[in-house]
Amino acid sequence: MIDAFVHTAKPKKMKHTLLLTALVAANQLLAQTFNKVVYNSDNSGLPHNTIRCIAIDTNDNVWIGTQQGGVARFDGEDWSVWNTANSNLPGNNVRVVQPLENGEVWISTIISTSTIPYRISKLYENNVTNWSGVTNGYDIVEAFDYYDNKVWISTFNGMYTYENNSFSPFNTGDGCIPSTFVSDILFVSPDKYWVAASNYDGSGMAGLLQIEQDICTVYNNSNSGFPSNNTTADLKKDKDNPDKVWLRTNAGVTSFDGTAWEVFAAPGTSLPNSFAIDSFGDIWVAYIFHGLQKYDGAWHYYQNLVNDGINALAIDSHNNLWIGTENSGLIKLVRVLTSTTGTSAAQSVKCYPTVFREELYLEQDLDRTLSWILMDINGKVAAQEQFTGHKATISLAGYKIPPGAYFYCIKNANNDIIQTGKLLKTE
Repeated sequence: MIDAFVHTAKPKKMKHTLLLTALVAANQLLAQTFNKVVYNSDNSGLPHNTIRCIAIDTNDNVWIGTQQGGVARFDGEDWSVWNTANSNLPGNNVRVVQPLENGEVWISTIISTSTIPYRISKLYENNVTNWSGVTNGYDIVEAFDYYDNKVWISTFNGMYTYENNSFSPFNTGDGCIPSTFVSDILFVSPDKYWVAASNYDGSGMAGLLQIEQDICTVYNNSNSGFPSNNTTADLKKDKDNPDKVWLRTNAGVTSFDGTAWEVFAAPGTSLPNSFAIDSFGDIWVAYIFHGLQKYDGAWHYYQNLVNDGINALAIDSHNNLWIGTENSGLIKLVRVLTSTTGTSAAQSVKCYPTVFREELYLEQDLDRTLSWILMDINGKVAAQEQFTGHKATISLAGYKIPPGAYFYCIKNANNDIIQTGKLLKTE
């Protein structure tokens, strides 16, 4: 392996100079392995080893809802716990925990010994406020969201909003949102949002609703390519296409861009429990009986990393995968990048900075569309661009990348990594 700096002469001192180091030869590519960290009630502050839900806030704090230990928050070093013994939380069996952009954390708990078994709670500045009976029923909550200064609550009794200390039923002018089994809402803009409806007991509707300019369009398995007749949940935005939505159905992880449906289901699997999409575009899917699987153009089974049932997945801003298991606590998978051989020289791409500017010049023999991805030393994506043709220039000026060492990889249309390198930014 030969390291070579593009600029051999010592340049005049300038800000934001990019130096490129060849990290691997052109016939090598980047493989992925994972470091595994396990947190359980014996080696950490995790209060219980059965995890029902995971969410990550904007500061990368991991929020965990457990079956018998209440709510835990992990900031990477310290643990905080809220349960019936040390707070006003009404129950220790947590069904949903969701930190919101306004700093509040909304929680749904189950109290099996109570005549009102389901409660809604709000945690804010270490104070817990509780409600019951606010959704015209048992308050079985599927999801909490925050938009337009309102908390949006998806429940087994329809959609509700919370604003000015009051809960209100929510529907469109034509009443298209069902009064039962709403499992999630996803806002694209003030005038456009998606609603997921499930049909858990056969009495309701399973489908995906698009509401735009107060016009409601219903997609189900009788009028479209919608693949499910039962479960619809976990709406997620596509990072590249604002018109595309991802969701979990009983057929598998599903995407819809307004025209085409795609279903991603690992062979031999049943209904997924949870899914997450990392910044590389890889789809991670959790199953209670079929473990952890990843789709990156092909399916990969990670039984060697997680051999327990999985109830929840989440990905933080550093591309770390957090896994909530049935009995084994919380697992963190940290992506490790290593080089392996296997790509022909014909696939290689010349990649180097233009003189003293925040630009990269790329040249390839083939006329392909490729993706160029820049990552920091923790694996967090710092920049990502596509380029087409034999020659292209990528500008990094708009990314505000701080000085430091970075790794890049170049992917083809099949999501295969065909080349890697190292980028050093000096100031």
